[in-house]
Amino acid sequence: MLFRSITIYVDSKIDRYRTQMIHNRRRFRQWKLTQMIVAGLIPVISTFGSASDMPKRHPGLTLSILGVFGFSILVVEAVQQIFQFQQLWNSYRVSYDSLDGERFLFTADAGPYRSLDPESKIRMYAEHVEALISTGQSERNKIIMKLEEELKASPTAAPTAN
Repeated sequence: MLFRSITIYVDSKIDRYRTQMIHNRRRFRQWKLTQMIVAGLIPVISTFGSASDMPKRHPGLTLSILGVFGFSILVVEAVQQIFQFQQLWNSYRVSYDSLDGERFLFTADAGPYRSLDPESKIRMYAEHVEALISTGQSERNKIIMKLEEELKASPTAAPTAN
């Protein structure tokens, strides 16, 4: 019964970390790709604008478009910094890989689980799993605390009520 409970708990944590890892990786890549595409369009549009007669018909349009694209890059970078997708992706990946490796050692009776009686094996597994989960959560808490400190220190941060 205890073995089943621990197995269900570890499997649910592994699934959760895998889901969060994929979510944050996907968000990071989407925002980074958007940033790169917009940045790449700036020289293309500036060349297009000067090579055609569009500036004569619509003066300032090319500069306005370039300004919007430049501002878009700033917004995308701000979103990446605020939500810390890359750092969270790495943190969840490390937690996922660690738990998955520990589960493998446990089920294969390898590493520290070799030649242990079943009760000691389960106890050690539970202790190792909890240590890995605590370490991963501590790392993510540091990321979030750093983010909150940066937001508070930002001159554009909303004033807090005293």
